[in-house]
Amino acid sequence: MDGSEAESPGPEAPTAAELGLRLTGQQRALVEALESLETRLKRMYLGSLIALRQAENTERFVQAAHTLREMINLVPESLGFVSSGKQDRLGDKLQKPELKWKGAVDRSKCNSDGQWTGEIDQPLRQALIALDEFFSWKAENRPKRRDELAATLRRMDASGRDVPGPLAAIAASEWDITRDYFISVCHYRKDPEEAEFYAYLDSLERFMLDRLRPRTFADFDVVDQIIEEANRGDRS
Repeated sequence: MDGSEAESPGPEAPTAAELGLRLTGQQRALVEALESLETRLKRMYLGSLIALRQAENTERFVQAAHTLREMINLVPESLGFVSSGKQDRLGDKLQKPELKWKGAVDRSKCNSDGQWTGEIDQPLRQALIALDEFFSWKAENRPKRRDELAATLRRMDASGRDVPGPLAAIAASEWDITRDYFISVCHYRKDPEEAEFYAYLDSLERFMLDRLRPRTFADFDVVDQIIEEANRGDRS
């Protein structure tokens, strides 16, 4: 295929009905919002719900968490961003200094029952270099990642609202905490409780819907009409 040909968008995502899923109103709305953003996001979301429906599958929470984590990571790209944070994750970057530090603890002659003394030897030197590299990377990239996250959330917000900085920081923190929860589950760092998992999933659904499909005044007018009709029925 030459460079002039368009890249295939991939297979269309099946509908919830085709997958045998009964969705809540909130879930149906999110499926529509994700499909309008990118079909892959819809496929991921429905795949996570399918995994959660498999009561006999003892790994269903881990599998759903993995898919949800990847869905969250794909959102910036779907909005047109190239995220450096997606390539270099904190956990991945920590692996080298952790290994070097463990090696220093086990092999360095400077370590005696947790007390560090004497001249720096090779195992300790390697650990210190790895730690220095990690902290330098963190100082340079974590603020950049926060900026990317803030830009992602601004572009995700279809309402066009100008959110004050402190409130935008709270939203970014909520998005990060939710992502970190699913990461901890899919990496087996956290044994998920069913109620807690579904609470995080519900929070993610509402967070994305509030930005991708913000409620309009027309929505509130419908609610007001329903309440008024109910009140009239009570008075009759």
